[in-house]
Amino acid sequence: MNKKEMFRLLGVVDETELNSLLESESVEYADVISEENYFIINRKTSNHGIPLINRSEFEHKEHKLLELPTDLNERPFICEAFLTRKSLDTLGSKKRKKLKDPNNWGCISSDLSVKKYFHRGHLIGHSLANELVKKIYNKNKRILFVQTAWSNMNSQGLNPFSQSYFESILEKTIENGKNIFYKSKLIYKNKIDKIPIGIQIQAISVDQSLSINVFIPNVSPEISINYTEGKVTRLE
Repeated sequence: MNKKEMFRLLGVVDETELNSLLESESVEYADVISEENYFIINRKTSNHGIPLINRSEFEHKEHKLLELPTDLNERPFICEAFLTRKSLDTLGSKKRKKLKDPNNWGCISSDLSVKKYFHRGHLIGHSLANELVKKIYNKNKRILFVQTAWSNMNSQGLNPFSQSYFESILEKTIENGKNIFYKSKLIYKNKIDKIPIGIQIQAISVDQSLSINVFIPNVSPEISINYTEGKVTRLE
């Protein structure tokens, strides 16, 4: 998807406006390095961006969920964690208890013609942190959000650089014995929006060999999303 089309679907004018929403030092569309469909934040010398994570509050030995608040409108918002092998999912998808629907899921679930374009998105994936979040009360309201299938994973082979792509990189890094500082944040364009325009994922390994700071747009090429009202229109 070219940059102009991406900005149109997001309802964002250009990099300047997106940079303001992300409160970042710099942002650029990844097509400049022969990839596309996501944005690199604070790239500098890193292919996937340099994260700005306060690591002083993490303990470097034990896995820990540092923060998982909702915002003032009770929307899922931020997740911060220190991930180790102990954090990873030990159950598998077939044995995990199914979560309830995220807030505002009703906006899209009542229309079967558009529901197929959406998934129950996660601020932090089960594969990365099931052992950390499994006992949290009201997980669906604090972790889940309305996310397009295109944004969440490589739906129909249209988006190879989705959230699941980056999460798989993190999972493999942890499995190789490297602990990770992790932070994700949902980006809402307006304070009253029901659906975020995307998710920012930051991660850095303790040895700093892995560095990620990306924004993954919550769009889909076949639909138009009214993020404030949660209404979805199929594009012809």
